[in-house]
Amino acid sequence: MKNIIMKTLSNLLPIFFFLISAAFILWQLVLISLALSTMSIGLSEISHFNSSYLLNHSELNDPLPQSRKIPKKIHFTWKEKNLSSYPSNASMKYWTTQYSDYSVYLWTNEDIINLIKEEYSWILPLYESYALNIQRADLARLLILYHEGGIYTDLDAFPINNSLDQLINSVTLAFPEATQGNLVSNHFFMASQHSPFLMFALTEAKFHNNWIFIPYLRVFASTGPIFVTQILQQWKQNSNERVLLFSTEELRQFVSHSTGRSWLQADGKLFNWIGDHSSVIIRSSIALLYSLTLLIIVAFIRYKKKEKQLFK
Repeated sequence: MKNIIMKTLSNLLPIFFFLISAAFILWQLVLISLALSTMSIGLSEISHFNSSYLLNHSELNDPLPQSRKIPKKIHFTWKEKNLSSYPSNASMKYWTTQYSDYSVYLWTNEDIINLIKEEYSWILPLYESYALNIQRADLARLLILYHEGGIYTDLDAFPINNSLDQLINSVTLAFPEATQGNLVSNHFFMASQHSPFLMFALTEAKFHNNWIFIPYLRVFASTGPIFVTQILQQWKQNSNERVLLFSTEELRQFVSHSTGRSWLQADGKLFNWIGDHSSVIIRSSIALLYSLTLLIIVAFIRYKKKEKQLFK
């Protein structure tokens, strides 16, 4: 009896391994395909379906009431107050000089945790569940602008001039296009305090906390440009929102982005390296996943043929 059980288990183990491996690879391919589909559709779908709440630049001459304007606040995030640990020239001092009538804030990891625990404890489990620091930083910038309103900018984005007043007086939300393709960027954006869109993004974030094997796509799809673009695609018009999407060329009238590589931890270095080689790595990874699937199928077929020969 024992021998029969052992023989049955030995026959079932390869099948179990095959099914688990195939399911994992299929799951990864589905997640990757969904992420890539957003990258390919992106802003074109937003412009087509949600154009009713997108502003034309001619409408920027119509200022909002003071209570609805984006406040004159500029927000940065970094792991500590000491910016000498930032890996390149930090832009905070340039923003302070150009926008001297704005309040400038530097949020540390400790500040963000305190804000979440005191005001938004419901999002703490999600914040702590992220595997990568950049995911927490992405979520934090959405939360900060929801809580305070104003302008968020990475420390490697520099002001060209001090001409953002026109935008903050006329819109309640503004995002630029990303350089990675047909997406919205989150390295610089603006929002009024308690923006309904940002709250919608924060409540939807838990549904986008994926486990894509490729770190670059995992970050982009869970908290980065793919995530923000998908949320804009889902967002329904709110009568109190005035949204502006501006192109990369238009952004350069206000801000230059030097891509300073702000994450020193191992995960950040890996993310940045993958980002630099994204197109090649994404194609190679998909090809590798398909190849692994094929190899598993071939190995399984050969095993079954060999098994049949042994028991003839």
